[in-house]
Amino acid sequence: MQPVEIKAAKAVLRGKVASLRNDYKKAFAPPNDESSQPAPFPIAMYVMSALDLLSSCEAGWNFGGGNQTDRMVDYLVDHFHYDRISSVVAVTSFRHQLMHTSEPRLIKDTNTNDMYYWKLADTSNRHMQLDRNQTIQGYSDVVGINFGIEQFTDDFERATEDYLSRMEQDTQLQDNYVAVREEIKIKELPL
Repeated sequence: MQPVEIKAAKAVLRGKVASLRNDYKKAFAPPNDESSQPAPFPIAMYVMSALDLLSSCEAGWNFGGGNQTDRMVDYLVDHFHYDRISSVVAVTSFRHQLMHTSEPRLIKDTNTNDMYYWKLADTSNRHMQLDRNQTIQGYSDVVGINFGIEQFTDDFERATEDYLSRMEQDTQLQDNYVAVREEIKIKELPL
């Protein structure tokens, strides 16, 4: 990539960070009248789509190159330094279940029969930590995952800056970025 293309890539991804910061504050803004309420689900989907983009840039594919969930979870583990179980629960809850069923659902680990649920907040001093022995929806001994949008955005910014620093020096990461940029630039389909 030419220096001007690297500069443009930085602007795109740093713009995503700025947008996340702005939007999460709006999503959890105090009500200004009786009819307004916080709106956490759209921002939860947005942070997951930003993670999808960043992990795509690293991998060099967005659509059809492999398992999207695994790619996103691996990125959280490798670059955000989250534990694997919390990462799987977060991506499954806030990316897949929320997108496809309009609401995060309980998750049952088929290996252990452990049940997991989400605890979404604007900020959390226990971000991505698990709370065991919770009771929810009639189930006891459920494990809750704390997900703080502010902390996720901070971690996203750190991971983005790390990626940009590595990408500036690594021609394979540059090629991967270009591949994703071209792949998502225009959606082609027969209408």
